[in-house]
Amino acid sequence: MRLVALLLVLATSSVAAAEPDVAFAVNQPFGWAEGTLGASGYFALAKHHALRANVATYQEGATGEVVASVLFGGDDESIRKGRITDAGLSYVLFANKFCDGFFLELGALVRARDTYREDDFATPAIVDTDTTTIAGRGMIGWSWTISDSLFISLAVGLSGGHERGQETTAPFAFDPDRMRTTADVSRTTFEAEGFLRIGAMFDR
Repeated sequence: MRLVALLLVLATSSVAAAEPDVAFAVNQPFGWAEGTLGASGYFALAKHHALRANVATYQEGATGEVVASVLFGGDDESIRKGRITDAGLSYVLFANKFCDGFFLELGALVRARDTYREDDFATPAIVDTDTTTIAGRGMIGWSWTISDSLFISLAVGLSGGHERGQETTAPFAFDPDRMRTTADVSRTTFEAEGFLRIGAMFDR
């Protein structure tokens, strides 16, 4: 009986050790064509607890941003250029298990913005931004396991923090050099956050 009990303990330990506790995920492929790239690394701390390290870079005026602007009463007539890059680290609480089911995420990010916007109907008409934001981020989401090792993760949320840097503006797009003004900026910012990741889980 002691031998059977020992074998059961060893078997249980093996199964537990085989549970995935590391994962790597990337953004959806249709975003790659327009320069949107994102990657996340997940590291399990326990069955329901994990850390997520994330890096992402995307162009100003990417499809998702334009759609969001229209939905919230904006327009898509402006010229948008430049790139936004961020890196973050978050704590993730999974209701079911690692990379599966409903989850809550809370963390921090650093976001570098080097962008240009030109809109004849906006005031000012030209905004050229070069700033860095340090912010906190909170999100809710859901992960679907496709197999023992593959998953899809979707989340939405909000970030809030402080943005510092420089911004150059001009009141008229047709003659931007005549009244171009550059000023230091230091402001509180809030932004919608979200991601869609496709990934794989591994054992350490």
